[in-house]
Amino acid sequence: MRALTTTGSPKFDYSKADFGWGKAEKVEFLSLDEGYSIFLSSSGDGDLVVGMSLTKEEMEAFASMFATGVKVK
Repeated sequence: MRALTTTGSPKFDYSKADFGWGKAEKVEFLSLDEGYSIFLSSSGDGDLVVGMSLTKEEMEAFASMFATGVKVK
């Protein structure tokens, strides 16, 4: 298996990039240098993907705030 790492600009839509083997199944940007990270990315289908790396306590606090602050239709 070969891995490919790319960098780009905010105008480069990784979800639509085709490097010769088809559309990406998942596009994710995550850096853990500081122990936490958050990223926003378009899924390519009109959805918004939000990924996070938090401690268990931080995730529990976020999940509680998210559940009470977001109303899902």
